[in-house]
Amino acid sequence: MTSRKLLFETQAAVREVLGEYLSEHPCPCGWPQFRFWAGKEHGPGWMDEIQNCLVREALELPLFRREPPAAPSYMQGNDAVCTVCGTRWQHFEFEWRMLAFQQRLIAPGATPVGCMAFDPKLTGEWIFATVGFGAPAGGPVLTLGEWVSFMLGRPFRAVPRPPGAIQ
Repeated sequence: MTSRKLLFETQAAVREVLGEYLSEHPCPCGWPQFRFWAGKEHGPGWMDEIQNCLVREALELPLFRREPPAAPSYMQGNDAVCTVCGTRWQHFEFEWRMLAFQQRLIAPGATPVGCMAFDPKLTGEWIFATVGFGAPAGGPVLTLGEWVSFMLGRPFRAVPRPPGAIQ
């Protein structure tokens, strides 16, 4: 599969997930899976492209308004303020390699209890990495279809990342 086709499929899946969730909820601010996936850390020298797509697509929703950071932090681009509930997310956009950006949206306050049940090593299958870096072999990985299930609170199955499985 070409990178372009994979990107289109990922964007479509992310839009589907956001659309389905938002058809029943006013905003994603209290959604544990969203808070977890949008805010998790990328690894040193690698990034999770599903996470990047999720953050980019979420920021395109009309319910987020971008503003200068209220309390600027290193690598923070701006704040994304929810026009529904007022939650002020920190948007980080770090260029870790030439024109390759790690995107994160971090909600304020403590990690919700629902997020603590998620394995912090969980990644999508689509990882970009610098030579010598990558998500750890054996770590839990979700295919795009399993990621959709995870995000929507349906049963999902993570598989161990095989050695050398870097895109």
